[in-house]
Amino acid sequence: MRQLVTVLMDNALKYCPEHGDIYVHLEHYGKNVQLTITNTASNISRNQLPHLFERFYRGDASHSSQTKGYGIGLSIARAVTAAHKGRIAAPSSDGHSLTITVTLPSGTARL
Repeated sequence: MRQLVTVLMDNALKYCPEHGDIYVHLEHYGKNVQLTITNTASNISRNQLPHLFERFYRGDASHSSQTKGYGIGLSIARAVTAAHKGRIAAPSSDGHSLTITVTLPSGTARL
């Protein structure tokens, strides 16, 4: 679980410019826990959303020499989430912000 949170926060920080904001929300409801991370300065378009969790996928904005990485972070997050019988999704992007939501069964792991 620690790796999941680390990967998601690293990704949000990597793609957030100096004056952007990152919001983290954790909620327990019923038999689930939901972690939501929103990067308000992301420039991911809606047509990129289906590819975000693919291994080696790096969206258009990440091709700059200022952004380091191999495009495996979100695919690792997807694998860790699946191993804990959870779901990960990027339900929305308006071209200016990106929200990633992880839903896990309560009590599956500790940080």
